[in-house]
Amino acid sequence: RTLDLHLDSPDPLLPQLLAEPVAAILPRELKGEAGFALQPVGTGPYRVTANDPLQLCLEAFDDYFGLRALLDEIDIWMLPELAERLESHLQLGRDSPELGTMRGESELESGCYFLLQDDRSASLQDPALRQWLAGLLNPIALMARVAPELQRGWTSALGLLPHWREAQPAPLPTPKQLPRQLVLACFNQHLEFNECANAMSSLLAEQGIRLEVRTLDYGRWVSGADEDVDLWLGTLNLEHEHAFAPYAWLQGTPLLRKVWGSQQRLWQGLTQWRASGEEPGPRALLASVQQQGWFVPLFHHWLELESRVGVHGVRMTALGWFDFRSAWLRPELVVGAGDTTGELESKGGPR
Repeated sequence: RTLDLHLDSPDPLLPQLLAEPVAAILPRELKGEAGFALQPVGTGPYRVTANDPLQLCLEAFDDYFGLRALLDEIDIWMLPELAERLESHLQLGRDSPELGTMRGESELESGCYFLLQDDRSASLQDPALRQWLAGLLNPIALMARVAPELQRGWTSALGLLPHWREAQPAPLPTPKQLPRQLVLACFNQHLEFNECANAMSSLLAEQGIRLEVRTLDYGRWVSGADEDVDLWLGTLNLEHEHAFAPYAWLQGTPLLRKVWGSQQRLWQGLTQWRASGEEPGPRALLASVQQQGWFVPLFHHWLELESRVGVHGVRMTALGWFDFRSAWLRPELVVGAGDTTGELESKGGPR
């Protein structure tokens, strides 16, 4: 089957645009079907055969247009008791000597935990106050007030990506007046936000400022509909570091349009970069917002993956998982080991 795309003008970034989730082509008759989001029908190497609060089962799809996946089935179990732990890990391969010794790899995520200062807030119109807050709620101070297992998984961020080490702004005078109360919003699918918000509350309380922490479901958080919020706590992990990835995040996140609605240089600059590719690009434009204190990067998260040496083709992706289609076991090991299973645990909660 063929899809023809006719453009008004050349677009060198069209392949990246079509790779975004919002560009997925869905069967019209299935899109509105109940449960389609939990058991989607697509063209990938695996099909979803079960998906409930405890288990996700993926079965190799024989008609996949590429090479058929070598593992027949992938079972992912969600264990509620582990969800309450702040530290866990991802491990492949049971404790079987015939599968070899354990090996591990780790790398910093392509993204960070961040704080957004809302330009709709009357209090935050003062640049000195924004800079003062960014200095008070700095990564070192926050890490000193969270659980030790979180400290081991975080490293301070100076930009959106680990290699984006943006220059710090020139210091401003201490604000003449501090607000009595600030409102911070985070979403309710990330346990580490609780620890981070509590640390912020503690630091602000020492300065006589009460922090109201508002926990929202993700849909409401990302909409930015709560206009009385001053600070927004969030996290981002990009699938790749091409300049289009931060551009897609900036343009595709409704919250950012709401909290930075008056940052016309940012939005006009992104449109011009998209049209012509001319600088300043997404990094420089976001650095300018960061310089003004509207964007405050906090931590980069360490992603970790452990596997047996006898499990081949396991390479960690930018999201901390691995490509199921590329993983395989030597046939003689499978026969000798019987039912070989893997244990999957997320590191540091959902991303």
